[in-house]
Amino acid sequence: MNLRDPSCITRLDETVVVFLVINRIVDLPSAAIESVLTNSSANIIIGYFDEKDLYDLPSSERLFYRKLVPEVNSRMPTEQKYKDFQQIEFFRLVAFKWELFIQLFDLGFNHIIYSDLDVLWISDVVTILRDFHTVAPHAKVLIQDATSDPRKPQLCMGLVSLVYSEEVRKLLTDCHSLHLSGTNNGEKIGDDDVISTYYLTAGFPIWISPLPQLSFPVGILLNAYSKKSLFPGLFASKPHIFHANYVVGERNKRLLLRVMSRVIDESNSHLKFSLEWKVLLLLKRLRYCQGNLRRKIFKIIA
Repeated sequence: MNLRDPSCITRLDETVVVFLVINRIVDLPSAAIESVLTNSSANIIIGYFDEKDLYDLPSSERLFYRKLVPEVNSRMPTEQKYKDFQQIEFFRLVAFKWELFIQLFDLGFNHIIYSDLDVLWISDVVTILRDFHTVAPHAKVLIQDATSDPRKPQLCMGLVSLVYSEEVRKLLTDCHSLHLSGTNNGEKIGDDDVISTYYLTAGFPIWISPLPQLSFPVGILLNAYSKKSLFPGLFASKPHIFHANYVVGERNKRLLLRVMSRVIDESNSHLKFSLEWKVLLLLKRLRYCQGNLRRKIFKIIA
């Protein structure tokens, strides 16, 4: 397998899209990377620890790879299977995002867009975000937003656009230290928690700009794009991405992305909604309805 290093990229001033591939994950990495290849012309850099994790990725001249080497005393898990966000290993894995960003900036790249493996692109996100940085040069960080209470920001590292500056470099260094410190102490602290805390304690700096929720949605917003209209003629516009978070486990993420493809992006050919997935969705709906019925009966009895 020819794994070209990002140092082979000569145009450092061009935007690059970055992924972090750790552990063998079915469907998600290939679908996410393919969606970027389809919807942009940017080069893609994939950070990884083990070549075995790259076995099912798309082939393209636009793919480059950056091998990450854990420190000698790190607590990097070695078991090669998916870790969901209930496990402490998951939080230790995602802490390496910050280090990857720092390495790429040190190589000379000026603009990187990081996209999670459970994020599918539906539009040319590179052009949209690059243009926004141009018209709003004060905005050095554009980031997905899951905030419901403005007093308690909930930023999301599923999609983040970073333009190099001293502020951004300090953010990456501080967040990396905070993340490693927390996970090494056994805390289940994720990159979303880290960046949200940084944003809050820094006093909502103007150079960090949350992206609009409607066009860069998290998983919990899927129902907003339903074709069933409560009021005639009112429909949400098609989003630029979809992030399959807010569900636990690899299989649930794979199912959520298939439901998304059916509701939002029917042209997506990478995720087939086979009979197996339809049955799984039906069973989940039945269990959900059963749980609601039990709660209603309990309230009546009580």
